[in-house]
Amino acid sequence: MRADGPLIRTADLARVGTAGAVRAEAPVLQTEVRVRDGRRAYPDFAWPRRRRFAEFDGDGKYVDPGMTGGRSIRETLRDQRARESAVTEATGWLPVRWGWERLASLTAFAAFLRSHDVLD
Repeated sequence: MRADGPLIRTADLARVGTAGAVRAEAPVLQTEVRVRDGRRAYPDFAWPRRRRFAEFDGDGKYVDPGMTGGRSIRETLRDQRARESAVTEATGWLPVRWGWERLASLTAFAAFLRSHDVLD
């Protein structure tokens, strides 16, 4: 899946930091990562210099049949974990995950990103 509305909004927040007071390194959106067996993964966000990648976790990827391909929630979660591990194995980057609940407050979101060494 390529970046769309929610991801762009989240990326904008990740760039801004705390209400514009801090300019953060802009994340790379959907960068290609070659993982084991020649497969490719496209993390939602990556900060290569900080050795971090991030995934936005909306509920749809776990429950929307159009996104799950008929897999159960358990299978989808297992696949997500395997993909995350494969990206970490290929890059050495650490994963960060967030959902809509993190975006309620720009200040709180910036603190969350700081806690994961994405912002200074």
